Amino acid sequence: MKQVRLKPGHKTALAIFAVPMVLAVLSLGGLIVGLLGDGWEDIAAWIGLAAPVAAALWAWQRRR
Repeated sequence: MKQVRLKPGHKTALAIFAVPMVLAVLSLGGLIVGLLGDGWEDIAAWIGLAAPVAAALWAWQRRR
């Protein structure tokens, strides 16, 4: 297999999409746990569903 050299400043697809994939998994997990569980699962669902909102607020605050 040939090794590809990237130019400085270029990122791989994994580096670009790693955080969005983690946020998608957290959101999906939060939705599933929220639908199937009750009690402590509700807290886990809130955390999973709040992660994308927290990430958006963090990014928005950082741009200001």
